Amino acid sequence: FGGGNFDVIVSDIICSGIKITKAGIQLNFGCYNNIITENKIYLPVDTNTANSTAGINVIGSNGSSTDGYYFENSGVPTQPANSSYNNFVTNNYVSNGNHGVQLIGAVRNYVTGNNCTNQSARSIILCQACFNNFIEYNICTFFGSSGIHMCYNSHNNTVSNNFIYSTGIAMVNSTQSYGEGGIQAYIGCTGNTIQNNVVNCNSNYGIYIAVTASNNIVSNNEVYGFVRAGIALESDWDIVSGLPSGAAYSKPNSVAPTIAGYTTAQWPFTGSNNNIISNNIIGDGYSAVAAAIYIASIVGMVGTIKYSVDGTIVKDNTVATSNINYECYLFAESLTNVSAITMNNNNFKTNNASKFYFSAGRSHFFELENNSVINNGVITITGATPNVSVGKIFICGNTSATNVTNFLNGKEGQEIVVRLNVNTTIVNNSSLIKLKGGVNATGNADNFITLLNLSGLWFERNRNF
Repeated sequence: FGGGNFDVIVSDIICSGIKITKAGIQLNFGCYNNIITENKIYLPVDTNTANSTAGINVIGSNGSSTDGYYFENSGVPTQPANSSYNNFVTNNYVSNGNHGVQLIGAVRNYVTGNNCTNQSARSIILCQACFNNFIEYNICTFFGSSGIHMCYNSHNNTVSNNFIYSTGIAMVNSTQSYGEGGIQAYIGCTGNTIQNNVVNCNSNYGIYIAVTASNNIVSNNEVYGFVRAGIALESDWDIVSGLPSGAAYSKPNSVAPTIAGYTTAQWPFTGSNNNIISNNIIGDGYSAVAAAIYIASIVGMVGTIKYSVDGTIVKDNTVATSNINYECYLFAESLTNVSAITMNNNNFKTNNASKFYFSAGRSHFFELENNSVINNGVITITGATPNVSVGKIFICGNTSATNVTNFLNGKEGQEIVVRLNVNTTIVNNSSLIKLKGGVNATGNADNFITLLNLSGLWFERNRNF
């Protein structure tokens, strides 16, 4: 289609013999109100993911920006000057190539009911400032990198009710390699909704959000089969100095590209803030060395700038796994950059404190209420300074005489109940633990004491002995 075409219907066409780097059907700048439906497009196998061999292209950029003006405008979005809009790409079949359906600088298009399979890169991709598109009821299978991918200032798109499946495994230089993610939103993606999708792919991530990616909603999805994390959110990438050791499930990346007039090597311009992860079901991963929910605040390539994931809300999710390392893993590279996270009403399968990792303890949280295990769990503790970031009732399991001198990783207002044993004594200390009457707490398994954290001190509320 040449630029400016409208009200054209392309249907029931079989496309084959397409050259590498070309597209089966393409809408150029300014096309609107067109319908592309019920076509079958057989692309050549193209394993060079630097190419853009695509089944259907909807192109709305004016061609002068390769990044949706993300770098030139310091992350501030700019809508394309000559978008393609109100086009319907429905019920098409695309096999092979790099991308099944590709939107570039496209606004308010409808990509629904398509079947994209065996793409070497992405089944469906939105980039270079795609706004208000609907990506719904598509089947994306056996992709090499991503099922549905949004980046470079893709704003306010809806990705819903899609089925994402891939083995996602290839051999690269005799090494097993996995795809990037089932559904991804990064590099300036804001205000997108990812909901009601089924994601089952052996990619690094089920759903992944990062880098100036704010105000996105990830809700009511089912996620399985991931390698690193089921649902992941992080603020920055860092390959120059190397990721910190605690960022166990972060995505390493390359240095930000060189853009005319832009000199520093950094990806984000703001944090990945105010994202909502809610009502999702996260099942077993492909790899046992994985996390169900992973949130990381990374300092990144510009070491003086600490981009955060503040305002994250994680609520009403169900994590029902049996074979992974962590059900929830939160990491802040700098303790001065601890994220203000709200985590409420999540249901975790295990009662095992080792399935949770909070690098700053409960200090990560602005609000933490009614989560199974984290708020309600019965956890066995040992040692002189046990970790109480996960749990409500703590059972002392010391097998030799131990003086408990502090409870670590608590948070203002946290209440804990401690069941003692014959080997454990909680020691009164005016700067750490303040017990009633200055009387140490010791005894046996029938002795309980309740403590409250205020201003960094643990105050005794009551004891039954």
